[in-house]
Amino acid sequence: MKQHINTFARNESGAVAIMFALALVVLLGAVGGAVDYARAVSAKTKLGSAADAAALAGVVAPQHERIGAAMRSFSANHGSTVVPQVTVVGDTVRVVATEPVPTTFLNIVGIREIPTGVESEAVMAVSSAAPQCILLLEGSETGLHGNSHAKLDADCGIHVNSAHTTEALFT
Repeated sequence: MKQHINTFARNESGAVAIMFALALVVLLGAVGGAVDYARAVSAKTKLGSAADAAALAGVVAPQHERIGAAMRSFSANHGSTVVPQVTVVGDTVRVVATEPVPTTFLNIVGIREIPTGVESEAVMAVSSAAPQCILLLEGSETGLHGNSHAKLDADCGIHVNSAHTTEALFT
């Protein structure tokens, strides 16, 4: 019996398979963790975009409607059951939102979710200015071009982001 045990202990014919199996478990765990982490980063980006939009919507709304406008904007842009915390102090609207992202691969090792959270803040630069209802974000071309009998009638401002020599043109 002792000879069989010694022969078995010295036998190296299956060592590569065992090492490969152990390395495969570690490799799959790392890849799975990366997939779950990427999902969490994507969810945080979406959450941040919704919080940014909510803060901007809140800051341009009339003072008494700022929280409601921010909440509606967040809900429209995120579309989940997450309820952000919106605070208004003077001309500043702050939106804080958290969302746990459930895991798939990390769940195997006991990590059920990855918490994500964002904070966004918007400040009205000049509180007496008319609200901006038209935002033109074209960076290099003419941001607004109206011709023929085009008419623009609004009780709000127009913000043109273009670096073009002619930011807006009415002909």
